[in-house]
Amino acid sequence: MKLNNRSIALDTNRILDLKAESISDVMPMIQPTVEIKPRLNIIKSVVTDQTIYTTPTDKDFYLTNTYISMCKAAGDTGSAISINAFIDGVATLILSIGGITGTVDYQSVAENYGQDGIKIDKGTIINLSITGTYTSKRALIKGYTRETTKGSM
Repeated sequence: MKLNNRSIALDTNRILDLKAESISDVMPMIQPTVEIKPRLNIIKSVVTDQTIYTTPTDKDFYLTNTYISMCKAAGDTGSAISINAFIDGVATLILSIGGITGTVDYQSVAENYGQDGIKIDKGTIINLSITGTYTSKRALIKGYTRETTKGSM
């Protein structure tokens, strides 16, 4: 393969003149890079007010999806349901259904945070919090872990 009178931009913002006679002359100067997208590897669900998932202390965890639902029947006292976690050291309401005042009610809500997701603090409990009683309730989270990258805390 001949590469005559060509140039290529490098990450270092230099222009490499490719006046070499063959690709083998240029190969030592080119360093390919590959970006690997993480895979979803955490799917957790609960049906009571409890810990849904505890993020690892040695890896980064990214939350990509959340879902909650509740069914309130006559006699139930429920008024709110939510998923909570710590983000950047702050207790954060991630998803909620609130203001439930009807005697009989069913509601659900889901949120997608994109492929990259929301970074949740290491060693954090992601929990389902319930105010009052419900005939049924459910919470689901999806996300992925990734080795801590240089410069991550």
